[in-house]
Amino acid sequence: MDYMNHEIYNELYDFNFISDTIPSSTMVHGDIKLLERAFRNLILNSMKHNPKGCQIQIEITMDTRNINIDISDNGIGAPESQLIFLNSPLSEHIKENNKKEKSHGLGLLIVKQIIELHQGSVKFNSIENHGFNTRITLPLYEY
Repeated sequence: MDYMNHEIYNELYDFNFISDTIPSSTMVHGDIKLLERAFRNLILNSMKHNPKGCQIQIEITMDTRNINIDISDNGIGAPESQLIFLNSPLSEHIKENNKKEKSHGLGLLIVKQIIELHQGSVKFNSIENHGFNTRITLPLYEY
């Protein structure tokens, strides 16, 4: 994610990376390009909705069965109505006929599709004017 090291973005966005000590043998089974696209969409979403800048934090934690990736910012957040829409099952979005709602938040719905394709889950949280958080939970690969 080259933009995290780009001088222009570093003037507006403060990136923090926090991680548990994760054993090198830890693996998630998946398509690296799709997963990278999901993470990129989340970071770019924070940048798009906070053009004057914000802090963006990526935190990785692990339990016995899953790896959790939290991508959050301290920007403008999102209204409750959008969170309800984003956190509803994907099958509800397919049934939806409202073109306006379909196009708004499309990048986040793509994230949801990618993560669910990998047997994971996504939860969007926000407090309007106090930031946005996405928690991705992916199962650890058992070999």
